[in-house]
Amino acid sequence: METLKYYWEGKGRLWKIYWIGGIAIGLIIAIACGALIAIGVEGYSVLAPIVAAPFTIWWCISTWRCSENTDTKIWTILARIIVVLEALSIVSMIITALVA
Repeated sequence: METLKYYWEGKGRLWKIYWIGGIAIGLIIAIACGALIAIGVEGYSVLAPIVAAPFTIWWCISTWRCSENTDTKIWTILARIIVVLEALSIVSMIITALVA
């Protein structure tokens, strides 16, 4: 839990929260959700975005807060653009799941 708090407070390096926290762990969550949908867990296609949302929200906020912890300003800008796009994506997926 300390690691989650550390990044939530914006204390970590951008590359770690982006590549390890977002890409690696996000990929594992996406594969797990996809596998549950593929094996036919009833109703999971509707619940998958809602299950993934807490991680995505944590990652977006943590990445935004850590985005200045880099040596090159362009990475701060690019990270924040990606966070906005990811936030819009998860909101869209949740709305789609709730409407379905």
